[in-house]
Amino acid sequence: MKSKIKKYLLTTFFIIFCLLIIISGLIAFLFLPTDIINKIFFRYEINKVFKFNNYEDNKIIDETFSNPKYLNDTQIVCIWRYENLNKASSNYLVLYDKNGKMEILDNDIDHTFYDVSHNKKYIIYKKYWTSSDKGLYIYNIKEKRREKIAELDLVNFFWDKNDEYIIFLTCCFEIFKINVKSKEIIKIFSSKENIYINDVNEENHIIISLYSSKRMLIIDLSGNLIKVIEPYGGLADDGEILANFQFSPNYRFIAFRSFPFNLLKLYHIKKDKTFIIYILNWDFFDKFTWSPDSKKLYFIQKDKSGNYCLYELKIPERILK
Repeated sequence: MKSKIKKYLLTTFFIIFCLLIIISGLIAFLFLPTDIINKIFFRYEINKVFKFNNYEDNKIIDETFSNPKYLNDTQIVCIWRYENLNKASSNYLVLYDKNGKMEILDNDIDHTFYDVSHNKKYIIYKKYWTSSDKGLYIYNIKEKRREKIAELDLVNFFWDKNDEYIIFLTCCFEIFKINVKSKEIIKIFSSKENIYINDVNEENHIIISLYSSKRMLIIDLSGNLIKVIEPYGGLADDGEILANFQFSPNYRFIAFRSFPFNLLKLYHIKKDKTFIIYILNWDFFDKFTWSPDSKKLYFIQKDKSGNYCLYELKIPERILK
């Protein structure tokens, strides 16, 4: 009898102890600063690359830097947004280097989407429909020249692997491709279901997310169905939203964000395994970019002083293997 009571007490104590650990972990995730959580739970190497300098104009009352794209070892492309005393604001596509020099490429940019070609020679972007010169543009970085491609109502877009086509999705769930040289626009796919295009894979096939059925389609550049798969990284949990899928340059990994806990996750394609590698700041609603060697991720968020900074997160060797 005594042994049964003792066993019962030990079991009860163990269950209570486990519950306390789980509750403590939840409290930590909800209330501790994200930098402390990352040091305790992840211990991944993260470095501040540089701080964005505030634009020296007393008429500007608020400004943000967001959505970085790696260009080379000294420069990134990003979106600079400011608000002036008259509450007027604008989004600029800019080049920013480690020395704090900012070069404005164009204004009235739809900051949600733009993309740098794989060869780092061109930038594709969309100007707001309220702009007098609205439309889809290609910017030649070396020649510092822009060219209007078309006037289209786009949801999102990206380059194909060989930088020959621009793949884009319309609000009618239709996918088109634009030949960069000839400017020919060809419809390649349509869906009755709400869809989203993510990226192209190593075979230059387009990855499509299906919102209702929670599956992914893989189609080629002609629109032919290759296969239907489970979502990369697995099905989202109830209440979880997965976004910003980005293949690494070597196509071994996919980085993406998980809401509402703002987790930065990494999916290892060959191992079919997902890793949580970082917890982003709660006020972080930005995107990230890969280094050319697929060993680092870059993103912009505020430091403790409220300054916008570019951070470099090194992927641990144990994951890279």
